[in-house]
Amino acid sequence: MVKAGPEGADKFGKDLEVAKGRVLRLNTFLGEQQRKLDEHRRAAREAGIAVERLEEQAKELGVVLENLRSKYDRLGAAMAARDANLARRSALRGQMMDAVALGVALGAPVKAAMDFESAMADVKKVVNFETPGQFKAMGQDILAMTTRDRLPMAAKQIAAIVAAAGQSGIARRELKGFARDPARMGVAFDLTGEQSGAMMANWRAGMGLTQPRVVMLADAVICSFSAQLRA
Repeated sequence: MVKAGPEGADKFGKDLEVAKGRVLRLNTFLGEQQRKLDEHRRAAREAGIAVERLEEQAKELGVVLENLRSKYDRLGAAMAARDANLARRSALRGQMMDAVALGVALGAPVKAAMDFESAMADVKKVVNFETPGQFKAMGQDILAMTTRDRLPMAAKQIAAIVAAAGQSGIARRELKGFARDPARMGVAFDLTGEQSGAMMANWRAGMGLTQPRVVMLADAVICSFSAQLRA
């Protein structure tokens, strides 16, 4: 109960001051709490924005990674296709080279046969064969020299020797025996069949030598030539 008079007024004034102080402190406390609350709200908002930004960046990074993965896959597929193409090309080149080599291998006997046929045509022009059988037998004898007798000269070159001998007037029956000697001399002097055949035929006709004498002369020339090379 508030007393009347000056004493009561004084007490009321003190209580009022106390109340005002409490209100002031309360306002200060509330203001501080409000400030802290505002800071928390601001921090929360900023944190929310940061999280959202991180999520956006993560999504963007995911898109970039997916694009890179797709490009890498396409690059890998392209490289695999290129390697497969190179392998096919390499295999094709190998097949082509094999085909060319096979063609050369198969074509060589054909060319040799054609060359021999042409050389035998020259033989037929200068040697008098009484029957086709004699001409055929001569061809077989020449081929046998390169296979059975193993003369180091091609059949067409031996045929050229026979043609050169026939053109020099050597009788048909002697041609087979004559051809062996120029073939050996041609190898020794690195002469063609035509050159060695013509040389021996000219020695035989020009000097009136028999075939054994011509061979002796050829051997003497070869020995002399070899001695000059060794000197």
